[in-house]
Amino acid sequence: MSDLRTELVALLEPFEGQKGATLDALKAVQGKYGYIPEEAIAVVAERLGVSRNTVFGVITYYEFLKREPPARHTIRYCVGTTCDALGGREVLAEISAILGIRMFEATPDGQWHLDRLPCFGTCSLAPLMQIDEEAYTHLTVEKVRQIFREQLPGEPAPIAGDGMPAPTAQLVRELEA
Repeated sequence: MSDLRTELVALLEPFEGQKGATLDALKAVQGKYGYIPEEAIAVVAERLGVSRNTVFGVITYYEFLKREPPARHTIRYCVGTTCDALGGREVLAEISAILGIRMFEATPDGQWHLDRLPCFGTCSLAPLMQIDEEAYTHLTVEKVRQIFREQLPGEPAPIAGDGMPAPTAQLVRELEA
């Protein structure tokens, strides 16, 4: 038995035989590894008593479940209606141009991944994006250029768990202002 399989079996023990826990089991796997390794699909299916197709279907249905190792930094860009109406398309085009990638892609060096966020839920701060755990609000093309000119933290991005952003201290301060 491979080391990965042994780790997966131990990790999935709380979900053993629970067909309805497929999403929770996959979140646990992603929480540990940052993505869903290929071998995990078979192990999750086996331990929960579901088909591999079911596991694969859950992975492909939920955008936040990833099948590839995460980039060092993740950019989540809000594509909600308000962000779009306030210049979001131009801002997103600038981010794509700066990084040389499109939505759902990673840079060849593995440093950046651009992902969409259907709605951040803070329309008064639109347009906005989140880089790792830091939110950037009231974005313009020039503000995006400035953000990427500055040195961003070089620490690896924390694993995002279920993919939903947590409000940062800066965002809370802006909301309270």
